[in-house]
Amino acid sequence: MKKIVLIFLFNLLFFGLQAQKGIDFDQVLILNEKTGTVQSLLANVQEISQVSFSYSSSAIDANAVVYLSSKNLTFKQFMNELQEQLEIDYIEFNNKILLIPSKSEEVDFWIDGYIRDKSNGESLIGATIYNASRNTVTETNEFGYYSIKVTSKNQLIRVSYIGYEAEIITGFSENKRRINLDLVQSFKLPNIVIKPSDSLSSIRQIDGEVEKSLMVSNPGILGENNILQSIKLLSEIQSGGEVQGNILVQGGGPDQNLILMDGVPIYEANHLLGLTSIFSSDAVNSVDLETSAFSSKYAGRLSSVINVKTKDGNKFKHQASATMGLLGASFHVEGPISKGRTSYLLSSRTSYINRILEPIVQNYFDILNTEFRYADLKLKLHHNLTKNSSISVGAFLGNDKLGFGNQLETTIEDENIQAFTDNSIQWRNRLYNMLFNQVVNEKLQFSISVSTVEYDLSSLSSNQLLTTTIDTSIFSSLDVLSVSTIDDDNLRTDWEYKASETQKISFGGGRSWHEYSPSIISRDSIIDDINLNFTEGINAVETFIYLQDEIDLSQYFKLTAGFHFSRFVVEDVDFNSFQPRLSADIYLSDRTDIKLSYSEMTQFVHLLVNPGTGLPTDLWLPSTEKIQPEESTNYNISVRHKWNKHFITSSNMYYRQFNNLIDYTSASPLFNPVITKATFIPIINNVRDWEDRVELGKGESYGLNVFGSYISPQFRLSASYAYGFSNRQFDNINRGNPFPYRYDRRHDVNILLQYRLRENWTVGGNWIYGTGQATTFAITEFLTIDGEPVLDFSQRNNFRMPDYHRLDLSATYKKEISDDIKITIDMGLYNVYNRLNPYIVYLQNDEANNEFEARQIGLFPILPFLNVKFNFN
Repeated sequence: MKKIVLIFLFNLLFFGLQAQKGIDFDQVLILNEKTGTVQSLLANVQEISQVSFSYSSSAIDANAVVYLSSKNLTFKQFMNELQEQLEIDYIEFNNKILLIPSKSEEVDFWIDGYIRDKSNGESLIGATIYNASRNTVTETNEFGYYSIKVTSKNQLIRVSYIGYEAEIITGFSENKRRINLDLVQSFKLPNIVIKPSDSLSSIRQIDGEVEKSLMVSNPGILGENNILQSIKLLSEIQSGGEVQGNILVQGGGPDQNLILMDGVPIYEANHLLGLTSIFSSDAVNSVDLETSAFSSKYAGRLSSVINVKTKDGNKFKHQASATMGLLGASFHVEGPISKGRTSYLLSSRTSYINRILEPIVQNYFDILNTEFRYADLKLKLHHNLTKNSSISVGAFLGNDKLGFGNQLETTIEDENIQAFTDNSIQWRNRLYNMLFNQVVNEKLQFSISVSTVEYDLSSLSSNQLLTTTIDTSIFSSLDVLSVSTIDDDNLRTDWEYKASETQKISFGGGRSWHEYSPSIISRDSIIDDINLNFTEGINAVETFIYLQDEIDLSQYFKLTAGFHFSRFVVEDVDFNSFQPRLSADIYLSDRTDIKLSYSEMTQFVHLLVNPGTGLPTDLWLPSTEKIQPEESTNYNISVRHKWNKHFITSSNMYYRQFNNLIDYTSASPLFNPVITKATFIPIINNVRDWEDRVELGKGESYGLNVFGSYISPQFRLSASYAYGFSNRQFDNINRGNPFPYRYDRRHDVNILLQYRLRENWTVGGNWIYGTGQATTFAITEFLTIDGEPVLDFSQRNNFRMPDYHRLDLSATYKKEISDDIKITIDMGLYNVYNRLNPYIVYLQNDEANNEFEARQIGLFPILPFLNVKFNFN
């Protein structure tokens, strides 16, 4: 140290007068690379500037890696960044630079800020912030906010986000702690790139990046970029079947997924039963998916959490898009009200697919009176109150209707039999919400959310049977109407506290006021809802609190522990639920990690579905004195390995136990799709007797999911395979024996391929396969006291529909017409080899042979599609 001080004083004395002479610190250096060793970068700078460097190899590591913010820097900027990263000072003399160790003491402090899209100011949720000097990693939260602990000596922060160019942050100090960063979009298919490669924390940076990349430029069904369809490419997710938007996770049901729009629970997330979703791709900012290690923040469902965060709106310029395709037309506009501070967003869609599909369906299938239509509207206003607080208000309105009829006619001996069915399903979504966010300091922040949700669903099945002979004519009919309405008012607050650079604590609570109105009514004929005896609303109040602690015990091990406590009060019945959550991440290397998780979940609402064949329908029921809340215990182990910068694989084994599941005691089809000569018998006589018609039981599911993804700038291939079992058991169903769950799928395969032919063209294909859905068919019949034959449905889910599989091909063309107008054309074929996958399966009585024949109704044959989208800036 004395030697270094003497050298410093000597040079200061004899060369200080010449220190400002000869070196141009404003000279621009055009370097060969942004990243390199000290030795290579100094050699490059010396070659350009003719300035030589001198340093002691014992004091400064010549092989240390330096990350520069740019290849184009002034000499002064280069020296400042070198100084900050290497803990050095420098002295210049006689056109030379002497590098010496810094005498300043190391000081730790926090920096924070927002990571946003440079083009529009949108928050980048889940962006990775990597502190190279301390080898720590954090992510931006749902507001794009981060905070991370740094040191005053080694200062290097790398910020990355899928689909964006990574950036380096340097130059902060105790007096400059707020660091906001705007990232620039990369219009290439993204790689999964981790730097530095020798960091044990680097594997953490790929959390969620594969999922995010799959949602970029995914072709979707009929050219529609559908977020919910995109996540079905992952191995944990299976779909329900033909045009069903059901999301099935590790043996669970479609009602066991908590789907959120800006943090607010919704009950139906699809249009046209899954052909598209309520989430317009133009309005979506990010999607957060949890299927195993559940955050303590979420509860109310058993299988998964899907939180879709919508955009706030462009804060710098107005932009719009218009799309026309097979499904319908859409319009999207957003922009600033007050530049940089207040923004708006408006998205609207409507369908005209009915005009296209009706002649196709009626010509190829025995279907009449088809109706397929939907419309929705999304509105959002966002305002930055201060640099540390913001508020947003939003609304979503959506309507759907699906209808189709069927006519059958046969002649047996001297009798002519005509059967008519007319089925319709319609639903409506209304959501209104307000969200306030406040950053108290770099360690503490909170948000408050207020929202209202209204959901209405009705299903009507009209059945008529006309038997005509020479002498007589007998007519019988039965209409069955199912109505399910839900009104929710929600209030919640969420807090986040950074206790240290290795520990984050989350906590919060809230209350929801629910009103459920489920009813099933059967009549000889239902013309309208006048004088129908609907069930009075069932009111319930749900209160919750939660706490979660995430802590890095070492660079090899991360532990997350917490709980969620809920209290559900309905009709003077009080249900309390304590739900512990625990997960552990073990980082074996910079490429491999293992995650273990255990969680308990409780669900206070139930989805009662048609137990047999026929019209799919939903009836949402609250827990009551007779119907206990559903519960699940979940065990998961997953292994993830990053083979190189392009290829990553993961596998997951799971086991789940379910309690208090509900199902109809009788397997007789709710909408009676069995066509016989017998008079229809009303299946339900009292609108609230669903409580007496259901049975509580248990279930279990277990299996293995495997996923692989290869992503390069030109090529993308992902493949997932799920092998699983899902069984149910009820004391008074199926004679008490276990039986496969309706959505039990032994095998599920999903393969996606995309290739960029050239700058403007991308082609791709998607093939999916799934084991046929379990359903109940009567295989015997018995006679009543009056001698009438009755079908025996005592064996539950004893048949399976045909396996589901389909191939879609697509091509996308993108072109900039001008600086302000871009065009995107999606074209392709849906169901390329014209697989007639079943949507409804029913029985028809063939009295000539004295047997029943199973028939199916499929909706969509091979269909070409063409979507044209214009973007205006």
